[in-house]
Amino acid sequence: MEMNLVVLLVCAAAVVVAGISDDSKVNTIHHHLSKRELHMLFGASHHSEVPAYKLVVPTDLHGGIVKRHADVIDDQLHYKFEGLHDDDEPFELLLHRKMEPLSPTFVMVERHEDISQNRMRHVESPSCYYFANVTSHANSIAAVSTCDGLRGVIMTPRSHYMIQPVPSSLIRRHRRSTDGAAADAILETSHFLYEP
Repeated sequence: MEMNLVVLLVCAAAVVVAGISDDSKVNTIHHHLSKRELHMLFGASHHSEVPAYKLVVPTDLHGGIVKRHADVIDDQLHYKFEGLHDDDEPFELLLHRKMEPLSPTFVMVERHEDISQNRMRHVESPSCYYFANVTSHANSIAAVSTCDGLRGVIMTPRSHYMIQPVPSSLIRRHRRSTDGAAADAILETSHFLYEP
């Protein structure tokens, strides 16, 4: 019985790691998301509605891997991560903190599984909101938050992209269900990059 449990745990860890492997042509990690997470991340109500995405690991060119909760808020940050498609240039974002208050018309949209619970609210300019020059792509800009990973929109002449961290709840569920320390490390620093 103990041997079967070990084999089961190893197989489960392999499935999750396969779902986030760079070698995989089709990402499957979204199948581990709850309905609420699917809706919050992708605006989807079913796994089949999730747009094509790639798991990327943004690197702070001045300080290593992006942390979930940054201890220091800088006026300028510089991130790099892979493009969505294999033949895309990697993204390089030079972030500048928004010093003056946000426009009074700026709102944050909160999406919930129950659409009637969705709401928009006005927000002040917290220190983790940035505008970015996309130095890797001409005529491109971005608006991102570093409050909890890297979250925001990138606009290029070719397309618009969203970047959002893998939900902490998925990482916690994964820890409880497997012994996948390597997969945990990948998940903790991974972000979904997709075209909405």
